[in-house]
Amino acid sequence: MKSSFAGILLTVWCGAANAQLAEHVDRIAHDALSGPSAGMSVAVARGGRTILARGYGLANVEDSVAVTPETVFHIDSISKNILAAAVLQLVDEGKLSLDDDVTASLCNARMIVPHLATGYAAEGGVLTRAPFISWSLAWSAGSVCATATDLLTWEAALDSGRVVPPETLALMRTPTTVADGTKIDYGFGTRLGAFDGRRIVGHTGSGGGFRSVLMSFPDDHLTIAVLMNMDNPSQSPLAVAAQIAREALGITPKPMAEQPVPPEELAELAGVVFDSDDGHVENFAGRGKAALPRSGREVRGRHAPDRTVRIRRP
Repeated sequence: MKSSFAGILLTVWCGAANAQLAEHVDRIAHDALSGPSAGMSVAVARGGRTILARGYGLANVEDSVAVTPETVFHIDSISKNILAAAVLQLVDEGKLSLDDDVTASLCNARMIVPHLATGYAAEGGVLTRAPFISWSLAWSAGSVCATATDLLTWEAALDSGRVVPPETLALMRTPTTVADGTKIDYGFGTRLGAFDGRRIVGHTGSGGGFRSVLMSFPDDHLTIAVLMNMDNPSQSPLAVAAQIAREALGITPKPMAEQPVPPEELAELAGVVFDSDDGHVENFAGRGKAALPRSGREVRGRHAPDRTVRIRRP
C-alpha cells in the first residue's frame, strides 16, 4: 500500500515537473522567435522517454503552415552522427573497413518528403527563402531528414545498444587523436563537451536555411533536440537547447568572467583558426580584454592589447 502511494506521488511530481518544463520551453521558444523568424521544433526526453514535443512558428511562411512535432527538417551535420554509427555497424559485421571509400545519397532536395519544412535565411532583417542547394552533394553533412522526436528515438537506440554494441558506442564518443598527437573534442560523428561540469555528446548542424542541435547528457539521462528552418545567427538552436538544459537540470546560469589570455597563445590565433557549424573564430588587431562572445562580438586579450578574437558566422 505504501509503495503504491509513493508511486502515485512520484507520478504526480514528474507530471508537475514536466508541465513546468513545458512552460519554460514555451517562453524560451517565444524569445528565440521574436525577430525575423520561421519556425522551430523542440523535443526533450528523460531516460529514453519523450516528455515534451512541440512545434513553434511556421514550417512554410508563404502558405502559413505551422510547425508541429511531425514537421520534418533537414538536420544537416547531425547526419554525421547517424552515418558514423551505420559505418561502425558495418565494420563490426566485417562488411566494411574504416579505410574504404563509400558514397551515398539519402534525403535529396528533389525527393518528395511529406511534412518537410522550407528553409529560410534572414537578410537585412527580412526573412527570405534560402538559396537552393543539392542535398545529395552534402551527403553525410546534411542528407538526412528527421523530426525532433526522431532524433530522440535515435539517441535512445544508441544508448540502449540497439544500433551498435557498448564498446563501439564508446569508440564513437572517444576524442580523436590527430596526426601530431593532439586530441580533439570530436569522436566518430560525435561532438564531445561539457556543460556546467556535465558530460555532453551529440552534434550540431546548419545549411540550406536550416539549423539544428542534438544534445545528450548521458550521465543525466537527458536528451534535447532543437530544429530550426531559418539560418539566422541571432537565433541559435544551441543556445535554445542550453537554456532548456538549465531548466531541466536545475542549473543556475553563472556570470561571465573575464580571463587573461597569454599573448603567446593569442599570437597563434592568426586568421581563421576554427570552422564549424557554429561559425568561424578569427584573430584581429584589437584592444586588449578577454570575454567569451556571442556571434559578432569580440574576445580581447587583457594582456595583449594588440590582439582581438572575434566570432563571425558565415
